[in-house]
Amino acid sequence: MLVTFDIIIAHLEASLARHADNKALSAAVTYSWYALDKYYRLTDDSPVYTAALLLHPCYRKHHLDGTWRREWINLAVDNVRAWWSKEYAHLEVDECSEAKPMEDASFFEKQRALTKRRQRISNEFDAFNQQTPIDTANPIAWWLEDTQQRTFPRLSHGHHCALSASHEC
Repeated sequence: MLVTFDIIIAHLEASLARHADNKALSAAVTYSWYALDKYYRLTDDSPVYTAALLLHPCYRKHHLDGTWRREWINLAVDNVRAWWSKEYAHLEVDECSEAKPMEDASFFEKQRALTKRRQRISNEFDAFNQQTPIDTANPIAWWLEDTQQRTFPRLSHGHHCALSASHEC
């Protein structure tokens, strides 16, 4: 939803510039912008909207960096990070399932790999958002893949709540 709002805003900005000499059309575009802004601001009431964007493999924080003002980004990301910390960061994870790719490894090797992984991704939310966005047709299916389940066990648990804001976890 936020991506669509951002596209509409870019269109309105371009329309204002293109029709600067037409007072009636400029007024209509400005009025449309105010109407859109009313609904855009409502998304500030819940971090779920921004979380859906940040957890989308195609967008992540990269989208915000390219379209939003820095002060908006910091506040929105901080709100989602606080929500993440409260609701998901401390979820217990099945450690055996994290070690699946090393089926032939010794217990020691599995534990050493698990320790390294935990050190590398101590905060899944930030680690995910620092990665380069990737193209995927179905973000929910992407999150349900084994690779994401193992790499981001807590984040992949909470992704479906943010990507489908109308459902409860």
